[in-house]
Amino acid sequence: MNEYKISKNDEIVVWAPSSPAPFLFPKRFKRAITSLADRGYKNIRIGDSCKRNQTYDIGFSKYLAEEFHSYLTNEDIKAIFFAVGGWTTSALFPYIDWELVRANKKVLVGYSDATSLLLACYAKSGMLGFHGPMVISEWGEYGGPWQYTVVRLEEQLFGENLYIDLKPPDYWTEEKLWWDKEDVRKRSISGRGEWRFFKKGKAEGVLIGGNLNTISFLLGTEYMPSLEGAILFFETEGYSPDKLLAYLMQLKFHGVFDDISGLIIGRHSNPELASSGESSFEKILHNVFDKYNFPIIADVDLGHTEPMITMPIGGRALIESEQNLLRIYKN
Repeated sequence: MNEYKISKNDEIVVWAPSSPAPFLFPKRFKRAITSLADRGYKNIRIGDSCKRNQTYDIGFSKYLAEEFHSYLTNEDIKAIFFAVGGWTTSALFPYIDWELVRANKKVLVGYSDATSLLLACYAKSGMLGFHGPMVISEWGEYGGPWQYTVVRLEEQLFGENLYIDLKPPDYWTEEKLWWDKEDVRKRSISGRGEWRFFKKGKAEGVLIGGNLNTISFLLGTEYMPSLEGAILFFETEGYSPDKLLAYLMQLKFHGVFDDISGLIIGRHSNPELASSGESSFEKILHNVFDKYNFPIIADVDLGHTEPMITMPIGGRALIESEQNLLRIYKN
């Protein structure tokens, strides 16, 4: 992944194809840009999409695709950071020049709705994507981003080691504070950061994954990378056990669990009860995965809870229960 290595002196653009959150939450956005500068990122460009509301007029997705193209072809820009998640990134796909992406690979960082573009770029052009912190949601935290989140990102972008053995954070949170209204304090701790092997074993493969909603609607399309021998990872927000079952069954019907060599499940953020009142996600995992033999590591901090690790889509990983190991390779 050496071609994706950047420095803090390089120009980074903040882009908002998923939602107009920078326009809607200017205080938090300003705080996020300040946090980036305080960390040493001095050359931040604010993308045009961050400066306006989004009305979804005809042609809005073509305009956003052209903005993306302009950042790819600008030799001064070395990285593109998603401002925040949302819903609309996949609407750009018909207008993206994938050969242009292949010829102008850049560091691309985001998660949630950004998953769609990270996966599509890898499927269509071989460009790696970094499933990691976004500008408003992580860098805009009151008091600055979680140190664990920043270190895990910078290990991927700047680190010299051949691999990284990831360990859980001490604590995590899923508390929601409404941006620019309630986020005037640090969020409360929700629990200790403990990961666990739901199924034991060892697997090594290419990392493919992201937000489960987004993965699901890309299945069966040209924008979903091959999962043959891959280590799949996914994360969720606001799921109930029965909703998780429905999405996992969709993956099963597509043969995903027959193809992959291992699975990493993110910590469920703000889980809800099923309509029956059932709260157990463990029962769902047994229901779906008891027949499979690949290793599964669960409750990993990689999505809508804070803090979070950074996962390189298209990079390689090793999971091994005997050593309680989650290793990300850098080359």
